[in-house]
Amino acid sequence: MKKRLALISAVALLTVSLTSCKGYSYQEDIMLYINDQPYTTDQLFKSYGLDSTTGVKGYYTVLNNVAVEASIVKDESMIATVEKKVEDFKATAKASAKTNGTTEAEELSKALDTAGFDTIEELEDSYYLEQKTSKAESNYYSDDNYKGQFVQDMVTNYAPYHVKHILVKFDTDATTSLIQGTISATDAKDISNVVTRLAEGETFGSVALTKSEDSSASDSNMISSQNFGDSGIMTTKTSFVSEFKYGIYTYDAFFNSNLDDTKKAAVKAQCFPSDSAVATEYTGLAGDKVYGIPYSAVQGLNFYADKITDQNGLTVSNASAYNYPRNVLFNNYFNNHGLSFVYLDDTSADTASYYTAAQHDKANASGRFAEVSGISDKLQNLVDDGTAAHTTAKAAISTSQKILTDEAGRPILVARAGTGSGDSGYQGVHFIVLQKDPFTDTAENIEKYYTIDKPTSGSVATGDTFVSFIATTEDKVWTSRVNAVKTAIKNALPNLTYSQYEYYLNKALTGTNENKITVAVDASIKTAVDSYVEGQKESTLESNVRSYNTSWQTYCYQIEMFNELSSRIVPVKEGINAFLAGYDGIKAFNDARAKA
Repeated sequence: MKKRLALISAVALLTVSLTSCKGYSYQEDIMLYINDQPYTTDQLFKSYGLDSTTGVKGYYTVLNNVAVEASIVKDESMIATVEKKVEDFKATAKASAKTNGTTEAEELSKALDTAGFDTIEELEDSYYLEQKTSKAESNYYSDDNYKGQFVQDMVTNYAPYHVKHILVKFDTDATTSLIQGTISATDAKDISNVVTRLAEGETFGSVALTKSEDSSASDSNMISSQNFGDSGIMTTKTSFVSEFKYGIYTYDAFFNSNLDDTKKAAVKAQCFPSDSAVATEYTGLAGDKVYGIPYSAVQGLNFYADKITDQNGLTVSNASAYNYPRNVLFNNYFNNHGLSFVYLDDTSADTASYYTAAQHDKANASGRFAEVSGISDKLQNLVDDGTAAHTTAKAAISTSQKILTDEAGRPILVARAGTGSGDSGYQGVHFIVLQKDPFTDTAENIEKYYTIDKPTSGSVATGDTFVSFIATTEDKVWTSRVNAVKTAIKNALPNLTYSQYEYYLNKALTGTNENKITVAVDASIKTAVDSYVEGQKESTLESNVRSYNTSWQTYCYQIEMFNELSSRIVPVKEGINAFLAGYDGIKAFNDARAKA
C-alpha cells in the first residue's frame, strides 16, 4: 500500500537555517533530511510505492522524486489540474455507487484501495508529484538549454547533417539480390526520369516534389516528398538506413575536397565505428575509388525499360529476368550498396542505340555536370574483363569526369538501400544532397544553424537556418521544424534523463530552489546512487556503441560480398548484345560464363 507523505508541504512550513543540515549523524535507517526533518528509508520507500527488492534503483527513484518535489513550485495551474483530477476520481466513485447500489464512501474506499492509497490526501499528493514531474521535465528541456548545452553537445559529438533526398522505390520482387536484382519497367523509367530531369537543369527540390516516394514522417509538415526532398536532421543516432548514412560519411571521410585531413579525421572520429578493426576494414573496402554511374546508363534504363524479347521480338528461352537489358544496367550501376555518383560520359558506338549526342549536349549545357575535386578523377565501374568467361572486374575511369550536381553545385550522392519487407519496408535508390554539412563550417555556426528560434511572424523564411529552410509564412510549419530540431537533439543525447536528475538533485542539495528547501542525503546512499547513475549512463553508451559497431559490420559485410560476387554480374555491352541476339546468342554467352 502506497502511503504518500506530504513531504514538501510539511517541511516547507519550517523555518530553519539552511546551514543546519551539516554534521548530521545518520542513524536508525535515516535516509535523508529535508530542512532538518528526518525521513527513514522505510518511510520514503513506502511513500513512493517501492519495496526493498528494487535495491539501489529504489534509492535513485526516491532521490529523484524528492529532488523534483523540493525544486518545483506548486503553481495555480497545477493546483487546478489536481483539484479536477480529484473531483473526477470522486465523481467516478459516486457513479459506481449509483450503479452498484452501494454507498459513495464504500466505492471511494474501494477505488483508493485499487489505486494503492488509504486516503484522498495521499492520492492528491501523488497527483501533485505527477504534475511536478511533468513540469520538471518541461523546465529542464527549456529553450535556453536547447539553444545552449544541448545543441552544443549534439554538434560536438553526434554530427548533425541536414540532408535532402529523392527516393525511387522498387515495387518488384528479388530486388535485394546483390548481383541478380530485378526491377520493373516502371522502376527503370522512374530512375531514368529523375536523373534526366536533374541533369537537364530542374532544381533538386522540384524533382523531389513530384517524384520522391518518401512519405515517412510522423508530422505531416515534415514529409520529405512534400517538402522539396528535405529529410530533416541526421545524426549518428538517427535510424536512417546504413547505405544512406554511411554513404554520406564515406563521401566526407574520403572524397569531399572541402574537408582537409584534420576535418576528415574528425568525420572518422565521430561517424565511424569505435571498433578500430571495423573502421580499418571499412577504410580498406572504401579505398581511394568510388563507383561511377555513366549518364548513358541512365538513358539506357529508359530505352530498354520494356525490352524483354530479342531483336526479332522473340522470347529468349535461355534467359532469366536478370538478363533483361534494364536489369543488366541496373545490376552494373544502381544495385551497388556502396557510394556512387552519376557522371557525364561521352557518346560511343557501344551506347549509340540509346544515348545520343543530343542527350549528351543537353545535359552538358545545363550546367548541372561539373568537375568536382576529390570525385571526378576517382571514379571506377565494372567492365567485361575481355576473357571468354565474360567476367566483370573493377576498372578505374582513366580521365576526369563531370559529376551530377544540384543547382547550388553540390554533388548528388547515390545510395542503393532498403530495409524490411512487404508493406513494412522498401527497396530503392536514394539521390542525396547535403544541405548542411557539420564538418564544413565552425561549430559555432552549425549551432546557430540548428537554432529553435522562428522567423518573425508574417515574414517569409530566409533559409539560413534549419527552421527557416522551407519558404513559408505559416507558423505551424516553423513549429514543426522547431520540434524536429528538439527531437533530433533528444534522440542524439543518450543520457538526458540522468542529467535532468543530477540537475534537480543539485538544486535540492544546495537549496537553490524557489521552495527554499535543502535536502541532505546519507553519504553512503548518495555514493551508491551516484554509482548506479554512472553505471546506467555507461551501460547506455556501451549499448549504443555496440549496436553502432554491429551495424557497421553488417554494412561492411554487404560491401565485401558485393566485391566478391561482382565478377558474376552480367557485363553491360556483352550481356545486352547476347540477349538481343536471341536463343543462340544468350546460350553461347551463358555457356561461356558457366565454364569459368
